[in-house]
Amino acid sequence: MVQKLILFDIDKTLVDEMVIDGNPWQSAFKSVYGIDCGINVSSVNTHGMTHKQIAIETLKNKGFNEVEILEKLDFFIETLEKFYKEYLENGKISLFPKIPELLQKLSDKKYILGLITGNTRIIAFAKLKKAGINKFFTIGGFGDDSANREELIKLALERAKEKYSFQFDNKKVFVIGDTPKDIFAAKKFHLQTIGVATGLYSKSDLKKLGADFVLDNLQDIEKVLSIIG
Repeated sequence: MVQKLILFDIDKTLVDEMVIDGNPWQSAFKSVYGIDCGINVSSVNTHGMTHKQIAIETLKNKGFNEVEILEKLDFFIETLEKFYKEYLENGKISLFPKIPELLQKLSDKKYILGLITGNTRIIAFAKLKKAGINKFFTIGGFGDDSANREELIKLALERAKEKYSFQFDNKKVFVIGDTPKDIFAAKKFHLQTIGVATGLYSKSDLKKLGADFVLDNLQDIEKVLSIIG
């Protein structure tokens, strides 16, 4: 059987909407850095950014210098994870249609499923557990591994090799995501990319940015399977 590795982004690729009791970012910034603010970044949006990137840029925009940020950053991430888990207890995660069925089909084919996400590992799996799809994933690159999304790809490939003895072949690795950052990071390793227009970017946008394949969404399971093979 041909071994393939499928790496998914989470937010706006698998997960459509999250409704929770509070604002974990605001709570964590207040608790650790003593500032009353939510996410505050200078870029157009946070889609595709890692949690570390978001935290660092927000704090810089609030006047913190690098030393002040880094000395508490690990504790901030731990605190953010704590608030996410607490607020998710009575919250709700909505998946895009057909996601569980697609993951089951890919799993049945014995493909390795992984994650490339700006979420930290703990937050990622808290979301997926709430959504009922955590069982499909064991490896990935996460937002607490690095602020650099390319590094997350590298780590996911290394973990696939370590856990599943995956033999790297760029034609057998697919990265599925909804943002330019998903596409750009994968292209650094010459991986196959599937852009899905379920976030802020259209099919045309994703195609222009270099995605190998573009889809409106992941609902057409047979179409997705035909691309992956």
